[in-house]
Order: sequence, then structure tokens, then C-alpha cells
Amino acid sequence: MARPRWKRILRIIFFLSIPFVFIGLFVAYKLGTQAYQHFQKKKYAKNAIDTASPTVYTDSVYIDYLDTFRKAFIYLPPEYHTDSQRYPVVYFFDGDALFSDLELQGPEWQVDNIMDSLAQVGGPAAIVIGVMNSSLRTHEYMPLQPEGYPKDFEITGDQHAEWFATDLKSWVDSSFRTLPDARHTCI
Repeated sequence: MARPRWKRILRIIFFLSIPFVFIGLFVAYKLGTQAYQHFQKKKYAKNAIDTASPTVYTDSVYIDYLDTFRKAFIYLPPEYHTDSQRYPVVYFFDGDALFSDLELQGPEWQVDNIMDSLAQVGGPAAIVIGVMNSSLRTHEYMPLQPEGYPKDFEITGDQHAEWFATDLKSWVDSSFRTLPDARHTCI
């Protein structure tokens, strides 16, 4: 006995809809996860406080190859303003992550706390420079075209590294009491 035509059509529709149900669940999961992370970050930022050491300053640096200014975070050793010593310099990418929960709007790396702790026990002191990243962070940090990326994916990592090593370093060396030789410089 043959099934009625409408039952066959319903059965076909049911089996064809199964992949769409899974796709819908996957999309809902992804969107829900993103929304949860967004609201968690907003909640964190609402309660975040400036945790940076009092010797952390900000300035603006010009990136010529991008024709833009970027925020720079500068940590000076606690004794910087009371001595005449020259200091080694440590440079960081992702400068907004170094010193303050408020700036990062998430848990910061506590670089200033570590440097302050070293200074308290007579350890080595250094100037720390961090440059804020951008929405093009991936492009700026990649020096080579990755396999599998589209050919029009513009990478500027070589230019960014060159800017760090020449322009930014020159600005820092002329603005602060640094030990400018390679032995006292770290990126």
C-alpha cells in the first residue's frame, strides 16, 4: 500500500530540515557566546579601576607609514625623577595590556607591578614602552604573507617592526635617559 503523497512530502521536508536545525543551533551558540563575552567585558569595564603604577604615563606617537597617531604607555622606574641614571628600555606591542585593568578593560599583564617589585629589592630597573595595538593588529604584527591567506590580505609587519626599531626607538632615546645600545634594548 502506497503512502499518501502528503506524508512523503512531509518526510522529505523533515529530513531536509535537519541540517538547518543544526546550523541554526550552531549560529545561536556562536551569537550567544559573543553576547555573553560582550556583556562580561562591559560588566568588568564598569567596575575596573586604574591599576597603573604612579610612574606610568601616556603620550601620543606618530606612525608615519600609517599616517596616524597611536597611544604610547611609558613606565619610568620609581627613582627616574630623582636620579641621573640612564636606563635600559623594554618595548612591548599591545601596550594597552601592560599596566592597567581600566585601559585594557580586562586583566592586565602587571608589568609595572613586576618592575616596581624588582626596584624595591634592588633589582634591575628599566624604562618600559608599550604601543597600543589597533583593529589591524594581525596585519601589523605579521612580517610574512601566511600560507592560505588571500593575496590581497595586506600585511605590514615588516614596516611596523622597522618603525619600532627606528622611529619609536629614536623618539624614546631622545625623550628619556636611556642606554641606547642594542645590549640594553629589548622588544
